[in-house]
Amino acid sequence: RRCTQMASGRGVRPRVCVVGGGFGGVYTTLKLLKMPWTRLTRPEITLVSSEERFCFLPMLYELLIADVDEWEIAPRLEDLLKYAAAEAPTPLKPTTHLTIGKMVGMNAKKNTVDVERATSAAVSITYDYLVLALGNEPATDVVPGSEEHALPFHRLDDARRLLSKVEDLERRTRGRQIKVYVVGGGYSGVELACMLSERLKERGSIRLVDRGSVLERSVEHNRVTARAALANYGVSVETGITVAEVAPDSIAIESKDGLGREPADLVVWTAGSRPNRLLRNLELPTDERGRVQADDRLLVNSATNV
Repeated sequence: RRCTQMASGRGVRPRVCVVGGGFGGVYTTLKLLKMPWTRLTRPEITLVSSEERFCFLPMLYELLIADVDEWEIAPRLEDLLKYAAAEAPTPLKPTTHLTIGKMVGMNAKKNTVDVERATSAAVSITYDYLVLALGNEPATDVVPGSEEHALPFHRLDDARRLLSKVEDLERRTRGRQIKVYVVGGGYSGVELACMLSERLKERGSIRLVDRGSVLERSVEHNRVTARAALANYGVSVETGITVAEVAPDSIAIESKDGLGREPADLVVWTAGSRPNRLLRNLELPTDERGRVQADDRLLVNSATNV
């Protein structure tokens, strides 16, 4: 509706910039491609993504057991847009552009977004409407050593690094168990712990630790199912545990019995996330946690086109 109003007022096609190549950004772009547009209202859409591929996070852990090929869970964004444009129900389709790069700033008064690209010069994109879908980022720097020595599991590159680390450990630790700690009892932690156990089998000692309980904020059915799956895969679950430090070959954990240190070949961090830190540097209102403040239509407070 807003695109229609702008087109009728200016007599030119509106420009929509969508920043973020995750679920929010990609699905917004695909939805816009499928809408019924007129000659004037059909927008010109630019999708800005720091990654060349769209990562289907719910299946990312399956790469560890070679259950899927990489392209199945991380198709190229360019291919997705081409396919969606070809399948669009109307000949009056929006024009789409894909810019691979990292948003580094914006000028709300001039309606521009600054994008830093790895392979070419930085670019400034002008928009009439801006969709911010930057998503959350993993909070891996919450205890000493966690950012340096624990592996996150949030992006395709994280899965590649973890797979490489596991393969290296399989080669180097013949004759003893591989000691793995998964920090965080949410959905990612549970699925990851189970898949690591599936891959390593008797060669792995998998421990899932969380300061709360497994799937603490989920419904009871999901909690029961998760606990049963962890038990079935032989994952040791320790709740009420706080990680105090991560070192190159050990982890310090604090429980009701006090502080202790255990050897660890691999620590994977899935506990906690936070709003993208870039949001604090934009000309937009944020709360104390760094979340952009918006109304019930997701329109940013004090803005009419973001």
